[in-house]
Amino acid sequence: NVPTWYDYFLGPAGGPPNPANWTHDVGPGNTIGGPAELEYYRNDRRNSFLDGNGHLILRATEENGVYYSARIKSLGHFAQFQGTWNARIKWTPTPGLWPAWWFLGTDPETYPECGEIDCLEVYGNGWPADSTVWLVNGNQTAGSLATAAPFDTNWHAWRVTIANNAISFYCDGVKYYTARPTPAQQSYWLYNDFNPLYAILNLAVGGSGGGNPANTKF
Repeated sequence: NVPTWYDYFLGPAGGPPNPANWTHDVGPGNTIGGPAELEYYRNDRRNSFLDGNGHLILRATEENGVYYSARIKSLGHFAQFQGTWNARIKWTPTPGLWPAWWFLGTDPETYPECGEIDCLEVYGNGWPADSTVWLVNGNQTAGSLATAAPFDTNWHAWRVTIANNAISFYCDGVKYYTARPTPAQQSYWLYNDFNPLYAILNLAVGGSGGGNPANTKF
């Protein structure tokens, strides 16, 4: 199959992710719905950069008591309704940090009505890595369909396929979970309507999933 959009993160070491594919969010991390995240996202090569070998690195730093990190998104560059997303990612679980590869609907100002699918989240607080599809009732979340994800610190090919009434998750080509709404959940399932989703890669510090970064060396 020919991909409709891709990024192999080619470029010189220390360079930025391709601005034709990605936009950096800039500002404080999430402060709603639990312990506030501690990072300030910025477009800075100390926090997001190419390594010169076809890899993008997201890194958190602590500078004068302030935590900085990166969150990049394909919003404004690419989004798709249903279909398949693939990424090859290596995760480094670290106390206090909370990396994720996930998707939002293209009208994020309406969150959570825009929808959210978390292909993989890795938690610095000790929770097992997981994959989640969120259900929505108006402007409120109505629960989620989630599973623990296979996880280690090696490179793996991750995939999520979004189709009518089913969202399937794969690691190295092996399906480990399919989320389907029950009849009672059908009205809370956003993913059959025309609802394009865009990709996000981010590294949060603290928050409910990261835990306390105080003893982590940055």
